[in-house]
Amino acid sequence: MPPLMNEELYRALVSAGAGDELATAAARSVASYDSALGRLEQRLSAVEGRMTGLEGRMAGLDSRMIALEGRLTMLMWALGLNVAFVLGVAGMVARLLWRIG
Repeated sequence: MPPLMNEELYRALVSAGAGDELATAAARSVASYDSALGRLEQRLSAVEGRMTGLEGRMAGLDSRMIALEGRLTMLMWALGLNVAFVLGVAGMVARLLWRIG
């Protein structure tokens, strides 16, 4: 629970000659701001934790994308070699048919 009043500020204001009501109001206002800032810091901490989690997930995704890129490159090479082989065989068959025919 947040403090009702900032005691240090209250005492400083009273010793500086401020009235009791003014010192109390100022001390309560400062305590309220301190409390609000504390809640904001907690929220920012939670957001920072979520961002750290997202960074970890993005790093995992990045490594999976690199692995996928490697697999696609290998698949493209295999497909290219298969096409070259098929074209080579088709060329040989065409020569045989041309010589026979």
